[in-house]
This record gives sequence, structure tokens and C-alpha cells, in this order.
Amino acid sequence: MKLFTKCLSVLTALTLTICSSPAVYSSAEISEKTSYTLSFDLDGGICEDYDLPDMSVEGGSSIFIPEGEPEKDGYYFSGWTYNNYILYEPNDSFKMPEEDTVLTPVWFKAGDKDFHKITFMADGGRFIEELNEYEIISGLFLVIPRDVVAKDGFQQYGWTDGEHDFQKGEKMIIPDHDTELYPIWRAFRNVHYNAGDFENLVGGTDVQFERIAGQSFELADNTRFARKGYNLTGWHCENDGQDYLTSATYIMPDEEAYFTAIWSPMSYNVKFSASTSQITKVKASYGESLVVPECEFTKSGYVFGGWTYKGKTYWPGDNFEIPALLKGESIVFGCNWVKEADISDEQLNCFSLIDAKRAYKKGKITLEELQKQEDFLLNK
Repeated sequence: MKLFTKCLSVLTALTLTICSSPAVYSSAEISEKTSYTLSFDLDGGICEDYDLPDMSVEGGSSIFIPEGEPEKDGYYFSGWTYNNYILYEPNDSFKMPEEDTVLTPVWFKAGDKDFHKITFMADGGRFIEELNEYEIISGLFLVIPRDVVAKDGFQQYGWTDGEHDFQKGEKMIIPDHDTELYPIWRAFRNVHYNAGDFENLVGGTDVQFERIAGQSFELADNTRFARKGYNLTGWHCENDGQDYLTSATYIMPDEEAYFTAIWSPMSYNVKFSASTSQITKVKASYGESLVVPECEFTKSGYVFGGWTYKGKTYWPGDNFEIPALLKGESIVFGCNWVKEADISDEQLNCFSLIDAKRAYKKGKITLEELQKQEDFLLNK
């Protein structure tokens, strides 16, 4: 009785399910995917009832290995391989390399009784879970077990035979000799963040975290440090001299990594509000000098008496230095309205003169008319 099932029809081969694996991009620019040819070389075998045509598959995407199982005199079929050390059984998911790829059968001899030992070594660490020693015939496979070795200052990241690396769940093709597998170690390294030597910093200025060398992670976001009047927009890396955006993907080197904050002045919508429906907005950034605008609003029975901010009155044309604020804070000027009935003749003259100067600035009256208004009001 045969140890394998009959090969499926040509139709099955042509309706292979192709599923896209999620893509991770290090920049905003997304490159077009390239397709490559996946072909099958039967290595002297035959597949009578199943055709294995060449396929065009996008690099980085995944397909399911066909269910067809080739036959070869004196051998049994274990699965497929393209690199001679990892095996894929029918219906396993296969991630297409970024190149043309040929899958060939993995055979084991009929009647072979030459077993080979697979031994797991601690390599200076300690087993947190016992692993068996296996004896298996060449051409069969072993499913790589999970990482079970601990070592201070390191994290296990799979197994290696010294030539090939294996991850948990992969199927290692048994070679024709005994094999020892050792943990793949990745060291913990510190990534240091510093706010820089700047004024207006609020709270902590240094922090560090442990990361695993060789693994990617997201850099700290724009809330890591706070500075009045500035937004945290990026990080300068001392290791490679490059600038990175906050939350950018970074691969941890096998050394301590150092990042200094990059700051940009905050930009505000400075609001001049006479009421909830009467608001003038002016765009300005920290450190700039803003010219206080005219009041375009009116209120029956009242006279405009200037803009107020934090208890101080500002008149149109005054310069206002944009202060340093924390993220989320705002600058809002209120409108000071004075009842006409409460204004003395002297105050009314002052307001009238201010109005005349505004009219002149807007080109509504001439300089001569302004001077006449001043003479009239001042001598009244």
C-alpha cells in the first residue's frame, strides 16, 4: 500500500489560493510589487495525475503548496524545498522569495534504517523546559520546537546548526549525519532618549528602554518629552547621524543607541473673541511678534475698549510676543466692551481718536482729515 495519496487534478493546481501577506513600509513611498516565477522540478520523479505549471507570484506574498505528491522508485516523498534545509508539506503556506524560485521534492529512501541524532544544546544558557533528543531518518523532517533556553542579558530567537537558522514551527530537513542545534542569541541593548540642552523643557529629560539587537521597533512618539512653545517632531540618532520622525521604525543595532529630540516651534491659531460667534483667528508661531488686529465687531450701546489677555489690555497695532505654551494650550484674547453711558467726555474723545486713526489706516479718511479730527478732539 502506498504511503501517500494520489495526485489531484490539473484544475486544483490552477486554482491555488494566493493570499497577500501584510507589508511593512519604512517610508511613505510605496514601491510597486514585482512578480517572480515559481516552478517545480520533480528530480527524477513523476506526478501522473497532477500537473505543476509554472506560476507568477508576487515577491513577499504567500501561496499554499499544492496537494500533489510525486513518486520515485525506491523513495518516498516528504515534501518540497527550495533551500535544502527547510521543508514544506502540501497545503503549507509558502512565502515567495524576491527572486525566481524552484521547488524540488525531498525524498527518503524506502527501507532506510540509518537514524541520525538531533540534539538541542543550551550554549551557556539554561533550559526552562526539557527538550527530547530525536533520532530520525535522513530525508524526513523535524518541526522546530519553541524557544526554551534562558540566558541573562539575551533573548533566544530560534535555533541554528551553525550554518542554517531555524524558527519555531519551521520544518527542518534531517541531514545524513547527527546534528546539534544551538540557541540563536540576541542581546538586550539600551536605547537612550534625551530632550536636549534647551530652555522651556518641562518634566523629565532622559529616559532609556531595553530593546533586542537586530529587531525592529517604533521610536518614541511626540509625547515622550514636553517643551513649552515647541513640538517634538523627530529624533537625531548619534549612532548613524540620521534624523528620524517620531514613531518611525528603527532596527536596534548590537550596541547602545542614542537619540536626541528634534524640536519645531509650535504654531497657534491666536483667537480674538468678542463672543462665541464673533472670532478672529490669526496664525502665529512661538517667538514671533504678532500685530494685534483691529476689532471688526460692534455691540449696541458699547464702545470697543481693547483686547485683553491675562489681565493686560492690548490695542490694535500693538505688538504681542507669542509666548511658550505647552501642547494643548491656546491663546485667546477677550474683547473689552465699555458702556457708552459710563464713558466720560475725555474717554469718549480718546475712543473717537482711536477710531479716526483706524479709519486712516484703512484708507477711509485722508491724513488731513485725521489731523483735523485730532485738533478738534484735543481742543474740544
